Amino acid sequence: MFAGSSRFRRRQLLSRAFGLVVLLSTSLWAGTRQPGYPVPHVQGPTVPESVAPGGSDFTLTVYGANFIPSSVVNWNRQPRATTYVSAHELQALILASDITVNTAGMITVTTASPNGPISSSTYFQVEVHESRATMGSIQEYIYPNFPSCPGSVADLSNDNSLDIVGVRGGSGFSYTIGTLMNNGAGSFYAGPSLTNKEYPYAPCATFGDFNGDGNIDFLYVAGQSRQVTPLHLGVSLNNGNGTFSVGQTFGSFTTSPGANGEPIVPDFVVGDFNQDGTLDVATSDCCTQSMELFWGNGDGTFSQPTTAFIGRGTGNLLVGDFNGDGKLDVIGAAISGEDTYWEIKFLAGNGDGTFQSPQTIGVFPYVPFFSPTFFINDFNKDGKLDIAFGNPFGQIGIMLGNGDGTFQSPIFYNVGDQTYFTFVVGDFNNDGNTDIVVQQNALTNTGFSILLGNGDGTFQSPQVLLQGGLFPGGVFMAADFNNDGLLDLSVPAYDYYVFLQQ
Repeated sequence: MFAGSSRFRRRQLLSRAFGLVVLLSTSLWAGTRQPGYPVPHVQGPTVPESVAPGGSDFTLTVYGANFIPSSVVNWNRQPRATTYVSAHELQALILASDITVNTAGMITVTTASPNGPISSSTYFQVEVHESRATMGSIQEYIYPNFPSCPGSVADLSNDNSLDIVGVRGGSGFSYTIGTLMNNGAGSFYAGPSLTNKEYPYAPCATFGDFNGDGNIDFLYVAGQSRQVTPLHLGVSLNNGNGTFSVGQTFGSFTTSPGANGEPIVPDFVVGDFNQDGTLDVATSDCCTQSMELFWGNGDGTFSQPTTAFIGRGTGNLLVGDFNGDGKLDVIGAAISGEDTYWEIKFLAGNGDGTFQSPQTIGVFPYVPFFSPTFFINDFNKDGKLDIAFGNPFGQIGIMLGNGDGTFQSPIFYNVGDQTYFTFVVGDFNNDGNTDIVVQQNALTNTGFSILLGNGDGTFQSPQVLLQGGLFPGGVFMAADFNNDGLLDLSVPAYDYYVFLQQ
């Protein structure tokens, strides 16, 4: 058995789930620190999030944080006429020529600054395809011996196609961080590996241009082989010629063995929290009550951290603008009291790298070895971030955001057998509404089902998409890998599974 399987299973339970259909760093320029010119942050979905091909020009609304009047929306890296509404909202004119055929438009935001453009650390894909009654059939492709985690996808070669970062297995405990490169049609081939003497404990990656050379770099968790503590973050720098080099290692995370004796790894997200024009890193792990923030220097290195209190067992960090002030906030999960409840905590960002006191915005019962998988999204298209989370009782809860950092009481949908399900969000039938696709992992109930969104924050009853066969039990993600205007699925496990929607 793959030596990292128990580590991966633990990572499932403590999964870092992003609230965009794809929450991936695509920073094109990090640059020298520039107060007043922050790195923009895109948080999906856009409005609309899908359109039919062959239409006329239309206005695209993009929500996020760190926008300023010189911020410009890009479609597949090409600028479009943009209106600045607020630090939280931009509107752009998308051309009829952009949507003549089925395709995926990669949405980024670039801010003009005195020292050059600063591109967003995140992107979103707008799907261009006719709507359909439900999600279409899917074709499975398997890439052996390449486990990964959700979020480990980015455009590493600047060709508007999504590549994959993961761990490539070797003999014994020999594992290297490697890549699967997209040929542009959703087929992948083995790309460069990162030479690293350390064991990569968590193949999950967070992306960004950390040294300002215009190439996508990534962060990962590493340590000595099968060592529980300490762990740290490593920087992998993209050389721009198809190879990667080992950059700085930083941080020291005291952790503990998980359910199978493997270490519980720290969680981490990226954003420009102090609005100085360089990307920072927020981290937390199971064994502290604080979140550490490492400040980017703009050259691929990070300074010593500052801390912010969240709570015991902190994990599952999410980043976005939840109160509409254009500044990046953080949401995380923490265990309360005597292992009684999971609490979802909200930390409002002040825009200078500090945060206000954490507020509890959601509570549900604590179950050992279960950690909430949750996403942020705008399910009712009002420009305010909502939350979807899975609980240990086979349910998905939807909490609609009020736009001020508070949330309405959750509405629950029965979708699974106890903890044996994972899910992902996106507009899978191209009707402009966000849907939920559920993967059943129980031996008696396997396959995919879909809850079609109504566009008002509510969802229809689950429809079975595919039944039978035991799929790998990994948390999974949605992205348009072959740029045909239809969202696809990927499931990282002992091998990497890609399901292309037909």
